[in-house]
Amino acid sequence: MRIDLFSDKVFKPNKLALIKSAIVLNGSDFNPPHVGLLINNMYFSSTANGLKINVPFEHIFNAFKRRKHKVIIASTKVNIDLTLALEIFKQHDFLGVNYSCYKPVKVCFEKSLNTLFDATYVYQLLPILVKQDILLDFYHYGFNVEGHKKSIVLPRYSEKEILNCISKERFHFDRNAEISVH
Repeated sequence: MRIDLFSDKVFKPNKLALIKSAIVLNGSDFNPPHVGLLINNMYFSSTANGLKINVPFEHIFNAFKRRKHKVIIASTKVNIDLTLALEIFKQHDFLGVNYSCYKPVKVCFEKSLNTLFDATYVYQLLPILVKQDILLDFYHYGFNVEGHKKSIVLPRYSEKEILNCISKERFHFDRNAEISVH
């Protein structure tokens, strides 16, 4: 999927009031991107090292900036209930073969819209949401937007690449925990 990055759509925290719910993609290279959910300024994410649920997005966004992550925020017009999101994310605590960071985000949208999406990956879901007029706008951060407009194409990736990414994150987390103990 190609996403146009307009210079006037660079994300700033003061734009949070404009966003009811959104799919948040982030990472250094987006292959694969990490997928989180934004609901009324609160962030939800299932990571290789545990859950981030109901965290103020400004805190998360500041961490993205410190890590020099690229960010895409796909704003939607879906009302996702916070209680529903909490329940779904708590069911997807352990990432692995059956669950990726994308799965609870997809389930939140499916339950909120009372439908099922034939989309195994986020790069398949976003075009469906565009076609169904559910996506409102794309905000971005960390991309070099020279001139007035630039486009990116979300990469296609496999389940194996997702599992490798999860393993790498767990190793990095375990290694940092080991270093901090000594």
